Amino acid sequence: MVSRWFPQKERGLASSLFDSGARMGSAVSLPLITGVIALLGWRGAFVAAGVVGALFGVFWLRFDRDPEDHPKLSAEERAYIQADTPADGRDEREALPWRALFAHRATWGMMLGFFCLSFVLYFFITWFPSYLVDERGFDLLKLGFFGMIPALCAMPAQWLGGLLQGRLIARGRSVSFARKVPLVSGLLVASVIVFAGSAPNAATALILLTVSYSALTFAASSLWALPSDVAPAPGNVASLAGIQGFGSNFAGFLSPIVVGALLDAGGGSYAVPLTVAGVVSIAGALVYGLVIGRIEPLGSAK
Repeated sequence: MVSRWFPQKERGLASSLFDSGARMGSAVSLPLITGVIALLGWRGAFVAAGVVGALFGVFWLRFDRDPEDHPKLSAEERAYIQADTPADGRDEREALPWRALFAHRATWGMMLGFFCLSFVLYFFITWFPSYLVDERGFDLLKLGFFGMIPALCAMPAQWLGGLLQGRLIARGRSVSFARKVPLVSGLLVASVIVFAGSAPNAATALILLTVSYSALTFAASSLWALPSDVAPAPGNVASLAGIQGFGSNFAGFLSPIVVGALLDAGGGSYAVPLTVAGVVSIAGALVYGLVIGRIEPLGSAK
């Protein structure tokens, strides 16, 4: 949708805006789900989440349109969206089969890099509340209030990453450079999560975790612009998004298990799991910086 509705120079900001909705959901869900659990029990919390998802599905089916099908899109707006369409004939090309996409290291780099980023990100989605309760002694009230802070700070950090990409492209820097600056620098900064395990008090730990989470979302501002940047044809954009999304969701499956196993092995201490998360974050920066290569349509490298 971003590749269809926004010119290339605005895709970083557009991607960061829509993806930051996940951060808002994470922030708002803590106090809301805490309240639902208090009123209806934990089963009621699952029902409430399912209802929200179903309502959004109805909303999406009602309002989702491509630019060429939207009755209120003016000719001027359509021309603006298409203003930086590459003159290389890519829009007329047939989509490559999935097998051909995996012949390019950029595809593997997108998948592995997103795996590393999400491996750390899923700590905040899954184990972060338990960390505040078990390691830092937060009660349910403190959890609902202070647990919102990292996600709320992560939202403007992600917008900042999107704005930065647009500014860099407007100043003549390459799309590859503009996308990689948030990805590499954000993942490197996110590695400060390793120090949260040995922080002397809860306030310091919360600050470090907030910085880490915000740096992850600063990096994530580039993620959903990458598929349209490297797709050799329009029909490959969603395929590449799905491939890198697989890396993310595989991390979402693996990260909670690894953290739980390390907690058991370490007698409940979060020091080792947070150290592993920091190392994975640095690995992600290396993947985006070195493995993915130049961000450009697949097969166009000379």
